[in-house]
Amino acid sequence: MPIQSYQDLEVYREGFELALKVHRETECFPDCERLGARSQILRSSKSICALIAEGYGRIDSAAEFRRYLRMAHGSVQETKVWLEFADALGFMGKAVCAELTEGYERLGKRIYRLMQTWK
Repeated sequence: MPIQSYQDLEVYREGFELALKVHRETECFPDCERLGARSQILRSSKSICALIAEGYGRIDSAAEFRRYLRMAHGSVQETKVWLEFADALGFMGKAVCAELTEGYERLGKRIYRLMQTWK
C-alpha cells in the first residue's frame, strides 16, 4: 500500500504509541516535577511525532524530509535522557523505564534507517 499520509509511516505510528504511553506513565510524577521533568519528557516525546508529520508535509523535498527526521531522531535521544532521569530519581518503575527506553531505542534505529533510505 502506498504512503499517502504521515500516519502511514511506521515510525510515526510507533512514536505516537510511545508518546501516549509516556503520557500515561508520567501522570504519577511528583507535583514538584509537573513543570520540570514531566513537562520536558512529554514535550520531547510528542515532538518526535510532530517533526515526522511536519517533515512529511515537505515531502516534495527529500532533503527537507530527512532534515526533519534528523530532528525527530534528536528528540528520541532527548526522551531517552529524560527516561534516565525518571529512572534514577524513582519517578517510574524500573521495568516501565526499561520498556520505554527499549521502545525509543528501537524507534531511533527505525528513524535513522528511514533517513538513510528516503529518496
